[in-house]
Amino acid sequence: MDTVQIVHRLKKQWHMDNQERTDMMTGYGMGFGGFIWMIFFWVIVIGGSIALLAAIFPKITTSKNRSEPDVDPLKILKQRYARGEISKEEFETIRHDLEQA
Repeated sequence: MDTVQIVHRLKKQWHMDNQERTDMMTGYGMGFGGFIWMIFFWVIVIGGSIALLAAIFPKITTSKNRSEPDVDPLKILKQRYARGEISKEEFETIRHDLEQA
């Protein structure tokens, strides 16, 4: 091989390598449609994972009021007085107000 042929081959190889780099940098390697499908795929994977976890671990309510329907306020007042949370005067005042209502 003479020098001209070597230089010609190197130029051709450099041009092909440069074209591949350009395609990858500008996005022609995957194409815009491939990017959309990739996003769609990950949305499905993450959304499906969240839905699966939500189905496996249903929401647990921590409010006692939802599990105990219509709690008597007078009963709660008596319990608070028995625990010593309120004084006798407060107990009598609140009881009187509850009985008025």
